[in-house]
Amino acid sequence: MNKAWALLRLASPQLPIGGYSYSQGLEMAVEQAVVHDESSAQRWIADQLLLNLARFEAPLLLAHCQAAHVEDWLQLRELAEQHRASRETRELRLESRQMGYSLQQLLSGLPDLDQPAHQLFSELHEPGLAVGWALAARAWP
Repeated sequence: MNKAWALLRLASPQLPIGGYSYSQGLEMAVEQAVVHDESSAQRWIADQLLLNLARFEAPLLLAHCQAAHVEDWLQLRELAEQHRASRETRELRLESRQMGYSLQQLLSGLPDLDQPAHQLFSELHEPGLAVGWALAARAWP
């Protein structure tokens, strides 16, 4: 199968990162009238991208992908724990856990994931989105 097509599995509507996604706090921002029109929505989304994703989430995901690529399972396990510990609210922790669980369910049924990746996934207490995504990216380069 073409690797690009395989990666489209990550956009499946059955995963909480495909047709359905978490709001990352946007709903609360609307309820509190922080976001109330197109301009405030654009500002809020830009802030999320620049202040959170670009400075923390994306570099952490890259580190996960690099560790998975070179098969540094100990480092990947430590990064997965750091990612889990970084979820500062119960809601964020549950969100990450659900996304990781969904990816684990998808990947565990596919032949593309090799034995070391399967083993790591099964040993993690609460695999999150980042480790699942990194293992998928490793399986579908």
